[in-house]
Amino acid sequence: MNIRKAVRDDLDRIASIYDRTHDEEEAGNVTIGWIRNIYPVRKTAEDSLERGDLFVMEQDKDIVAVAIINQVQVPDYRYAAWKHQAEDDDVMVLHTLVVDPAGKGKGYGKAFVGFYEQYAREHGCRELRLDTNAINRTARKMYGKLGYEEIDIVPCVFNGISGVSLVCLEKYQDPALSLEKTKEMLCAVCDGVIREERTLTALDGPIGDSDHGIGMRRGMIKAREVLCGEEDFESINELFFRMGRAMIAIMGGSSGVIFGTMFMGAGAGMEAITQLDGKTFVRMMRNSLNRVKKKGKAGPGDKTMVDALEPAVLAMEAEDCKDFPHVLRLAAEAAKKGAEATKDMTALFGHARTLGERSLGHPDPGAVTVTVIFRAMEEYVRREI
Repeated sequence: MNIRKAVRDDLDRIASIYDRTHDEEEAGNVTIGWIRNIYPVRKTAEDSLERGDLFVMEQDKDIVAVAIINQVQVPDYRYAAWKHQAEDDDVMVLHTLVVDPAGKGKGYGKAFVGFYEQYAREHGCRELRLDTNAINRTARKMYGKLGYEEIDIVPCVFNGISGVSLVCLEKYQDPALSLEKTKEMLCAVCDGVIREERTLTALDGPIGDSDHGIGMRRGMIKAREVLCGEEDFESINELFFRMGRAMIAIMGGSSGVIFGTMFMGAGAGMEAITQLDGKTFVRMMRNSLNRVKKKGKAGPGDKTMVDALEPAVLAMEAEDCKDFPHVLRLAAEAAKKGAEATKDMTALFGHARTLGERSLGHPDPGAVTVTVIFRAMEEYVRREI
């Protein structure tokens, strides 16, 4: 299956698909709301071809579906109560998706919508809009299953067809990272922590063994080797897991176990993740927090990395925002506040617990490390999305 921009030699086959679709509707086999010789017609494809926004799907060298994808919103869209008041440049529209009747039930429509969504992401468009006739129950059902919300029905004359009740649908795409980009983000995390080795070690001096930064650097170097090696990863879950496992293997000690668990546990028990968006990331960090607390037995106020990780997770969950850069900014800000708050806590874990009140006035190095991790993620995502 291949989707590409149409060329002039495709026009006859596209027109034939339009004609066969009209045949099916006139025979009563489908209900779309289109009318032969009015819409869609050969000129529909010709005009789209001239604009450069006509796409076809090929299967075994046969054209099995055709659609128009552009940023031109139907004039009647101005009457719809869109939930997202997006700028025109942030909107991508799918028009006139037609699957050859011979390809019915083979998933071509769903695949074309998936292509449209990826095309929109590649062109920086988060807001997806499309429409269908209210009588086209099949299309409405498919779009609903694919996450599109029917936000309004607008009475209109549509492409020369009168008496149309135009169902306007939209879907807001959270910016997402591909598997490869997620790998790059995790490598950026490694680099960020490695750069802070001296700072983290200095923070550990007054209340620890003066080796936190050294251990984290060692773990991140190993994790980076694993991530940047030649091995192929099948999912984002695996990326996080392998990163955490590498840290545990090389670091040793409580920091290795806890930070390794943070990454290993992120995608545990979740479906295979191939695109990382804000909503999915929040779920992963909730996973991480739960597993870190279970493994280390520490809770809020115990002067550990949990005092930065938990506020970060709670801040992301409270906002209920899907925008990935914004989610990470919330996490970084909350983690920083949480790490600062550890100055006023008495340590209950690690070497610092032996100091009692003498640990006051010093932030927990692990909590500061969590801040470094989220800050590195935020900087990468803001740069790439």
